[in-house]
Amino acid sequence: MNTSFQQLIKHIALRLLFFTTVIFGLVAPQCRATASDEVSARTLSEAFLQAEFEGGMDQRTTLYDRVKMVPNSGNNIDYVITCENDPVILITNFRIAKITIHAMSALVEVRANVIGKTVTISLGRVKAVRLKKTADNFQLHLIKIGDKWWIKNPPTPRMSPLAVVERLKTLSIDDRSKSQSFAYSSNQLAYSTYVENLRIQIEGLLKQ
Repeated sequence: MNTSFQQLIKHIALRLLFFTTVIFGLVAPQCRATASDEVSARTLSEAFLQAEFEGGMDQRTTLYDRVKMVPNSGNNIDYVITCENDPVILITNFRIAKITIHAMSALVEVRANVIGKTVTISLGRVKAVRLKKTADNFQLHLIKIGDKWWIKNPPTPRMSPLAVVERLKTLSIDDRSKSQSFAYSSNQLAYSTYVENLRIQIEGLLKQ
């Protein structure tokens, strides 16, 4: 191999190295997690957890349904979960224990104290059961789209039993007022009875 050819190869290699370094320098900062990412991920997670804790069951569709537009996101938040019809876990408090941030994803570890849960007994019907354990450790998985974080495939809702009881009381009042109407069917009356019984079950968990 002659000298001029070796110099040409060396020149090409140096230019490739230069352009690779420049491109990596431009792209890498965009893929690197920053301190603001943790703040944003924590703010989103706390807002979501607090809203569901207080009985805000529409959170999954009103605030986080953008995840549905992400291909292969594994999303399952395209419907409203209601405590009177769907299983929920009953907790007295929660706290975020740890947040692990990656370039385009984050893992939020949550600790809570649990007193019970509701389990499905038939379509659209649940019952309350007490749990022996008191510690509830679960995770939120977040993904980053552009410059914004979104919760991906959230776990079973964690709700305050007091919030659930208040919602069930409201439903019972509404249903009792409807029962005065001639058009109020026997099925609706049966549902009102079911809601009332579920409220009594959850209040029983609070008294134990």
